[in-house]
Amino acid sequence: MHTLPFDDEFDWAELPSDPSPEPWVRPVAWLEEIRDTRDWERFGEYVAVMTEHDAAPHAGYCPIVVTAARNLPVPWDMVVEEFMGQSLFIPHAGELYRLTVGEPTASPLTQAVGLVSCTRTNGQRWQPVDGKTIGALDAAWRWTDQLVATTVEEAAGVQQPFYVVWDRDRLELRAGVEIIHEAPARLTRAVRTCPMLPESKPGQMCQQYGGPWVSASIRASGYWMDEHSKRLRDVGCDTCGARVRIPCRSGTWMVFDAGDRDPRYGIGPTRYTHPVAVAQQ
Repeated sequence: MHTLPFDDEFDWAELPSDPSPEPWVRPVAWLEEIRDTRDWERFGEYVAVMTEHDAAPHAGYCPIVVTAARNLPVPWDMVVEEFMGQSLFIPHAGELYRLTVGEPTASPLTQAVGLVSCTRTNGQRWQPVDGKTIGALDAAWRWTDQLVATTVEEAAGVQQPFYVVWDRDRLELRAGVEIIHEAPARLTRAVRTCPMLPESKPGQMCQQYGGPWVSASIRASGYWMDEHSKRLRDVGCDTCGARVRIPCRSGTWMVFDAGDRDPRYGIGPTRYTHPVAVAQQ
């Protein structure tokens, strides 16, 4: 399913919007101008403005960087909770819309759609079926994912423990043909904040974790940048255009390589596995 079954007559402009950026927030075009002119003094002033508005840059996600760290399975009840709490980013006509459980809104669907996670239970990514890819963000910012949109019948046949059905005004979590959970569906015009920062505000930027000083800080930086790149590829960011980060211990310059990194340090947190520091015997 490469095209979602939307009603051509649906008025997308009537959907409610996520909270918009406040007037102090600079647009991506301004950040690109700073990059091109290398005017780090102006950027440092902007970081000070962020801080004044309780939106100081910080790392957000902090990886567990110890030799004994392991990716352990998430309990099934938590997996179910996270499936029902996630935000799904639905693309249409060059815009993005956030699909969540919540106060119901009008729906553009003309028929039900199955949404299958691209993450296996061992945390590895795969392409379960051919179809349109949709980004997903955990409600607590623990992970991001991608799901593939397909028919409900095809989704039921994929070898995954759960899949989501979006059926007009409701969302269902299914295992095979059994409905595990269902709730009203809410669709809004999306404003994507930084996926690295839990409860981040529009305009708030992330700052690199770790650094280039010793082996532990270098490894920490590598884990963080892997996760940063993955999250931007999965769900993007309207604050920086999915291409900006502030380096460690710096408030005066920025790096524009965010989404171009191949993973080097293994699997980070997923909906099925979370890294845990295991006590050594």
